[in-house]
Amino acid sequence: LGDIHECSKMLDGEDGDQFYFYYNVSDIAGNQVISKQKYIILDNEEPEIKVVSPTEGQEVSKNFLLTITTNEKTDIYLNIDNKQENGKLNYRKIVSKSTFTSNVLSLNEGDHIIKIKAIDKAGNEANKTIPIIVLE
Repeated sequence: LGDIHECSKMLDGEDGDQFYFYYNVSDIAGNQVISKQKYIILDNEEPEIKVVSPTEGQEVSKNFLLTITTNEKTDIYLNIDNKQENGKLNYRKIVSKSTFTSNVLSLNEGDHIIKIKAIDKAGNEANKTIPIIVLE
């Protein structure tokens, strides 16, 4: 086992730019290994969340479906009525893709708040809050 060396390179680019890289490693005896070429895509944009249904302020029946889309594959998390655990909002991961339709959700009559969080592969996060009214 030899010494471990690290290197870094600051790259300038625009969102969506691709950067290709490879590793060239050699030991003291001159043996060389070159890695396969890899690439990364620069992503500084947060995902876009669209709640297809219900819409903001919509009156819904006691049992309804929640449909969410995002503009890219994301981890989608859900919190209803600001549920907390240990003093923090308790989001539940519901899916890892760009479209989600729930099973039937059942809420009691009254005002409710649905909070949605989407996190993309690069760690960019978006949030959306949808107030709804459940009718008897």
